[in-house]
Order: sequence, then structure tokens, then C-alpha cells
Amino acid sequence: EDQIIEGVKTIVDQEGRIDVLFNNAGYAVYGSVEDISMDDARKQFDVNIFGLARITQEVLPHMRDAGKGTIINTSSMGGKIYTPFGSWYHATKHALE
Repeated sequence: EDQIIEGVKTIVDQEGRIDVLFNNAGYAVYGSVEDISMDDARKQFDVNIFGLARITQEVLPHMRDAGKGTIINTSSMGGKIYTPFGSWYHATKHALE
């Protein structure tokens, strides 16, 4: 979270504003749902969903102050089409849908 705060601050300090936020982070842990630890499942949600939400929270006040801005949230086909052993990944991408 400190990296998010510092990154947004750096951009605002150097550029004076943030025009666009393109949320495109994500990764996958594949395996049977019973074989993936809850820590690994939580980490995947932290990156794929809560990281996206946190940086959005940090950027929105700057966009509101400017009266403009664009936020693009990129998911994947993994939110709509499922593959074997991808349960936690697909859950995060479906949550983003």
C-alpha cells in the first residue's frame, strides 16, 4: 500500500495531475481448489481485486479535483470462461466483471 501512495504522489508532484488510470494487474495460481492454500488465494484477491480498488481510491480524489479523468479496469476472458484448476483466478476476474 505504501508503494501505491508513493507512486501516486510522485506522479502528481512531477506532472501536476493524473489523467488516466489503467488497472491491468493480475496473476494466476492454478491448481485444485483444495490444493491452493488460503494464503495464496487471499494474495491473489489482494493483487487482482483489492490492489485495483486501493489504487483507484488513491487516484480518484486527484481526478475529482481536476474535474476530469478516466479509469480503465481490464479484466480477462477468465471472468467469463473457466478452465480446469483456475478457480481462484477465475473468481478474482469474475469479481472484476
